[in-house]
Amino acid sequence: TVIADGTAEANKRLELVLKADPALGVIRYASAGYKKAEGIVTKPTFPIRCVPGETSK
Repeated sequence: TVIADGTAEANKRLELVLKADPALGVIRYASAGYKKAEGIVTKPTFPIRCVPGETSK
């Protein structure tokens, strides 16, 4: 739960939550081998740094 009370601290928390949640979904698709998602997570503008590597399949 994140409360938007108008403070700078709440703004920062909201920004992190609203960017991280959708980004994790894209990371899951990339981890599953979807090429389009792999291309998205490697862009410098992607909000979460991802390290490419081996999967545990």
